Amino acid sequence: MTKTAKNKTIAVILAITLFLEMILSPVIVMGYDKDPQEEPATNQELREAKVTEKGENYTIFEHADGTETLQMYTGDVRVEGEDGKLEDIDNTLEKKVKDGETIYTNVNGFVDVTLPETLSADKPICVENGAESIMFLPIFGKANIKEAASQESPYIDKSTTEGIAQDSVDVDENAVEAESVSLEKTDIQEAATIIEVEGVEELLTDTILKDEVTDLYNQTEEKQTGIRYETPDSNVFIEYIPIDSGVKENIILEANPDSNVFSFVIKAKGQYLEKQQRGIVFKDINTGKVKGTIQEPFMTDSSNTENQGYSEELEYSINTLDEDKGIYRVDLTVSKDYLTDKDRVYPVIIDPHIRQTTKINYRMLMFLVKKVGQTSIVAE
Repeated sequence: MTKTAKNKTIAVILAITLFLEMILSPVIVMGYDKDPQEEPATNQELREAKVTEKGENYTIFEHADGTETLQMYTGDVRVEGEDGKLEDIDNTLEKKVKDGETIYTNVNGFVDVTLPETLSADKPICVENGAESIMFLPIFGKANIKEAASQESPYIDKSTTEGIAQDSVDVDENAVEAESVSLEKTDIQEAATIIEVEGVEELLTDTILKDEVTDLYNQTEEKQTGIRYETPDSNVFIEYIPIDSGVKENIILEANPDSNVFSFVIKAKGQYLEKQQRGIVFKDINTGKVKGTIQEPFMTDSSNTENQGYSEELEYSINTLDEDKGIYRVDLTVSKDYLTDKDRVYPVIIDPHIRQTTKINYRMLMFLVKKVGQTSIVAE
């Protein structure tokens, strides 16, 4: 084969590989078998296999017959823990109690998400990524800036266990047993201040959300994945669900709400907010570097139509409460025409995401490789 022909062949193979990667979603399976007709390891076989090696973006399983399966991902699925060992990313919730206050945190992720049982100015939602933090709170009632001095984050405990007790009574059936663990953060995070507003109504937990979650070892278990909060409007609920790079918010309208404007107080120390198209970006106050985003919102209803009442007829606006402290009010205004349309089918779900800038962290399985013999390519 000539060099030109060889290069052309390689180019064709690469092109085919890239094409397969794009169209075989969400999984591509590459199998190495003695018999090209034999498919790679099944999920059941992986559940029964022994894990022999873990990396940031791969897992190696050893089967009873001595063969191995290499499971790879398009991005990291593990992060380095405090002890230097790799820990699986797990955004399900665990319950903790500090000074009598119940909070829920994601088990382990690229960012740390804290959801309090009761939302208030003293207990906002917090998303932390190393030294960066974004705190926010849905507001019902008039929000006024406080004159009081800054306080430390309500989720910080400088000791290892002091002030944190195990919850042993009146545990909600939807909640896991509280753990007596440290909530200690880095020094710079300990300096974070809470949202300094007053006149905001508390929002209580309505439901602890549960879903069937499959881990990296193909084991499936029902776990807590988020919290649904009540609001003063009986037709409105707000859900928060930790995801790899932040928190997913669902505003659920059971019927036409009292108001078509939904407001939030956001505190992003050392950052400022800026509209970008229909979304919002958080930028470093000194460098202008993007530190986080609120993605462009959309909404759907419960109709059986092809697009499920999909609409982008809603818009953010930003109001500065205290620029020096990085405190803003964000209003999300929803089209009244959409809400009152005679064909509207409730519930309606409004779906924005609040993310912090992290490394690429797609959780899609990319390859399954059974290391025996020749190669075949199949799609799962």
